[in-house]
Amino acid sequence: MKTPPNRVAVVALVMLVLATGVSWWLIQAKLQQAGLRPPEAPVTMEAKYEAAESALPDYAEASSRGPCASALLKAFDDHTHVLLQRQDPVSQLAYALTAPFVELPDRERAGDVEYQRAYTKIHLDRQARVDGALLRAFALAPEDAGVRWLAAVYCGNEDACAAPRRALLAGEPDNMTVWLRELTWARQRGDPAGVQRAFAAAADASRFETHLGAEEEVILAAYNDLPLPGACATPEGQRELRRFGPRGEDENVTMLDEALLRAHSMKFQSQPALVDLRERCKPEVFVSIDAAEQGRCKRVLSRLATQGSWVERAVALESLVAATAGEPGEAQWRERYRELQWMQLQMMEMAVQRPQATTELDQLTMDDYIFDEMRATQAALEVAGRWPPPAGWLPQGERARSLILTGRPPESRR
Repeated sequence: MKTPPNRVAVVALVMLVLATGVSWWLIQAKLQQAGLRPPEAPVTMEAKYEAAESALPDYAEASSRGPCASALLKAFDDHTHVLLQRQDPVSQLAYALTAPFVELPDRERAGDVEYQRAYTKIHLDRQARVDGALLRAFALAPEDAGVRWLAAVYCGNEDACAAPRRALLAGEPDNMTVWLRELTWARQRGDPAGVQRAFAAAADASRFETHLGAEEEVILAAYNDLPLPGACATPEGQRELRRFGPRGEDENVTMLDEALLRAHSMKFQSQPALVDLRERCKPEVFVSIDAAEQGRCKRVLSRLATQGSWVERAVALESLVAATAGEPGEAQWRERYRELQWMQLQMMEMAVQRPQATTELDQLTMDDYIFDEMRATQAALEVAGRWPPPAGWLPQGERARSLILTGRPPESRR
């Protein structure tokens, strides 16, 4: 799979960051800080589906859509159907990453029972279509590392998806990210010994490879030349596109932009073992595990904290700050954690201020965020005059402040 020589249209990058899984974790963090959601509450598949669906551009309800929105959605869904019929791995993967989301009924009008019944059917039907496309792609190109990766990490059914997962483990036995995913898969199949083996292998792995950009290669190849429908070229259509645009003022939205947003709305589903890792290595339990397990936690956490995605770094740094309290080098992890807290706060505020985004910020490209999320986020903050964080700045949350100042959670939370 090779990236076509194409640049993605310029869009507001803050929107892209929020369209990825980062938005889900930031929202959960805010709810936790407000005391509205316990930190250990499970993330249900229903919540994941709704979060992914809500990350897409707002086209309003079918009855109130304009001609551009209706034509755009039809053209997009028609193209996904074309992709599904093509018997090549890139088309099958592109379908899996952009499969249409069927609208859920209004919960208040339908009632909880009917809503849950509809949700279950919609989710299971969509996941079955996604899994089928992923497994076809894997069968067509089992030796392709990118195909193998995407088929394994996005496939949902444990039994049907065992083949690409086994192939991924066999093909990349030295890759920490693969073993962290195996940790999650082992937990899902009820294999506690497998969970422990996977965590030990992750800690001992010699490299950290996330196949960054694999999704985008597929989307660029499948949607590069797909034109917007004619209804979006009229004056009324242009007005509609300005509403779809992440800044609320940009009519230069393309079908490629829409496809990338759809793919990124699913990306948080492929995050590895973050809940498992947090429970295993969180500050409250770290002091009670043996030295060998502490060492494994530190090796995994330190690699995620320096090489992982924004979400992975956020999870890793919280535990790593506590795991290294009192040790040489502890100050660097506290400062990294403080910087991430500042970055999160500033990007959330900038998202609210999207319509007033600066010209320089608007000129950053979607590619910057896709291929180097952390560097591009920092660059955006530098352009806006919000980086580095002010000396002495501390977050409002009691837990984060305590970890930065002392390396430990607040006394009341231990």
